Amino acid sequence: MKNLLKKIKPHIGMGFVYAGTLLLLSSFLLGWTSSNVPLFVSIFLVIVGVGIHVALIKSSDIND
Repeated sequence: MKNLLKKIKPHIGMGFVYAGTLLLLSSFLLGWTSSNVPLFVSIFLVIVGVGIHVALIKSSDIND
């Protein structure tokens, strides 16, 4: 289990970014443009993903 987490940990932030992007794209394609909820959730996922990604990069630079 720990070995799996070590492999996944560097990619968690980008996973959030990709999930937010896919949600934004799917909400546009499915016509959910009258509601702001998918837009807020997608921008939240992108911002959190970028924050996690930057934090993991900085912590790996310090530890190396």
